Amino acid sequence: MAEWLAQLPADRPLVLAAGLAAILLTAVRLGIARSTAGRRVVRWFHGIEDAFLALLLATMIVLSFFQIVLRNVANSGYVWIDPLLRHLVLWVGFLGALLATRVSRHINVDALSRLLPAPALRVTRPLTNLFAACVCLLLANACFKMVRDEASFGTVGFLGVPVWVLQSVMPLALWLMAYRFTSHAVSGLRGGVDVGPDGGEVTR
Repeated sequence: MAEWLAQLPADRPLVLAAGLAAILLTAVRLGIARSTAGRRVVRWFHGIEDAFLALLLATMIVLSFFQIVLRNVANSGYVWIDPLLRHLVLWVGFLGALLATRVSRHINVDALSRLLPAPALRVTRPLTNLFAACVCLLLANACFKMVRDEASFGTVGFLGVPVWVLQSVMPLALWLMAYRFTSHAVSGLRGGVDVGPDGGEVTR
């Protein structure tokens, strides 16, 4: 797996391929959301995303508490818990940002919405979403190159798990954020109708 990853191209080919994949996935999702069954599938995937993030957060809290108890009561602890917690923070951070992007609750500069009239916002919001998607693609490319380098080094994190596997959430989450920004942009251009966190249509 590491050898295959090291041979994948980066920079312009990767950014173009990832951008095209984000556009295609946006088209598929908007097509699926037209039907009741499709919206049910969207809700199912969103539920999995929410549950996985909650599971990671709960695991991080429980392991942190367990490690503190061991150190203060038994003057001991498990060596692998600390690096696992560091990587859980990484996963929770990126997946939390991905969830915030899904429901449009991410951090953004809100100056345009306060200064421009509503007709102008219908143009500027899709443009800012497309710009955010491009930035996410460039960041995903940089993270992918880092993960690819880690795969070539063969560094092990804990319990025999390679570091590149633990870091793979970064390029993946950033690409999915690019897809969601693209989806918001396309939905805005189509009239502001998008799929909300529950899978139903909402007006943005």
